[in-house]
Amino acid sequence: MKKVFSNQKIKWTVILCCVLLMLPMMVVSAGSSYLYTDFGTLEAIEAPEAAVPTRVLDGTDLGSGALKTPQDLCVDKNGRVYIADSGNNRILILNKDYTMEREIREFSFNGKTEQFLNPQGVFVSHKNEMFVADTENKRVVVFSAAGECIQIMNEPKSRLLPEDFNYQPTKVAVDINDRIFVVSRGFNMGLIELAQDGSFARIAGSSKVTYTLKELFLRLISTKAMRDRMTSFVAVEYNNAVFDDGGFLYVTAGNASTGESTPIRRLNASDSDILKRTSREIVGDLMTSYKSSIKGPSLFVDVALMPHDMYAAIDQKRGRVFLYSHEGKGLSIFGSIGNSTGTFTIPSAIAYQDQNFVILDAGTGEINFYTLTEYGKALVETQKYKKINDFDAEKVAWKELLKFDESNTVVFNTLGDIAYKERDMDTAM
Repeated sequence: MKKVFSNQKIKWTVILCCVLLMLPMMVVSAGSSYLYTDFGTLEAIEAPEAAVPTRVLDGTDLGSGALKTPQDLCVDKNGRVYIADSGNNRILILNKDYTMEREIREFSFNGKTEQFLNPQGVFVSHKNEMFVADTENKRVVVFSAAGECIQIMNEPKSRLLPEDFNYQPTKVAVDINDRIFVVSRGFNMGLIELAQDGSFARIAGSSKVTYTLKELFLRLISTKAMRDRMTSFVAVEYNNAVFDDGGFLYVTAGNASTGESTPIRRLNASDSDILKRTSREIVGDLMTSYKSSIKGPSLFVDVALMPHDMYAAIDQKRGRVFLYSHEGKGLSIFGSIGNSTGTFTIPSAIAYQDQNFVILDAGTGEINFYTLTEYGKALVETQKYKKINDFDAEKVAWKELLKFDESNTVVFNTLGDIAYKERDMDTAM
């Protein structure tokens, strides 16, 4: 082992001080991999690349013809890849090696030929049934594992929905209990849960209002009609939803103009957000006043679930991929908007498959692959031991990361946390 850890307290203090002194001089270029320091500032510092671009596929490569504004992509448990090729009114099903298996443009249901109209979401359930958010037809279409249409869920009706409600399903997700959740464009009351027969079940995932004493008093003296008009939820417009293996629902929220204070949430069966966070909210970029035409907060549009409860979120505004631990610690940031190889124009979906981040670009109609580097694989290794509370193995794994970057703030802070748990106060300081 290197002598990095001899006289730990002195040497670590010197290194940390050097990093702090260097921070104001560090400039992170648009396409580089970086992190935010945990020293209480908003400085972005360069970091080793956790993933690098390795492959780009277009419609010609897939054998499908050009893709047009594709809006969604998912991978099933067998490795098949499903693409909502929205502008071409079709769903593409690819084999694990990204060769064409099937194209669905039209299908038969109850003796009638049906077609998609701008389908913007696709999801494969634990039963291998495919659910399609057929956006402009205002319905969800369900296919069996054999590829036959077995159900069409038309626009739900309920007195709980606004009178002027315009149903535009853009994403759909199904849990292991076959509960169906729909994201509808422009709907800011939460998710729409459907029963298995397609009927309205409830509004899910809304944030309840907490009232001040004054507001409670006004509600007490108001008429029933006035109370009915008072908002009982915090407006939130979700733009995507995906279930993890534990049955919890990851959702992304916000829009390009206003952003969202909690743009990534992990909802349990009671609609409570149980996403773990550090002292900082998980909002993507912390520095949003770059010297460029792109302003404002990150706009997350999808989440890719990874081993050991890690996850990656794609920011459509700047083309960044944010990699987080299950505790909400930022581990890596990479990717950017651009026209060169490895950049995106309008990233619309992200999935994780065989150590690759598979990113769909609605602007170019291409599938981009970012593959884990040795550094990225080492990051995943640390989370494996973290998840099972093996502090000794986790500590060794984090120390290995210093071979890639001896001034990595995430590594130092994590080693300090481990030392604190082991009551090694000299190292923890």
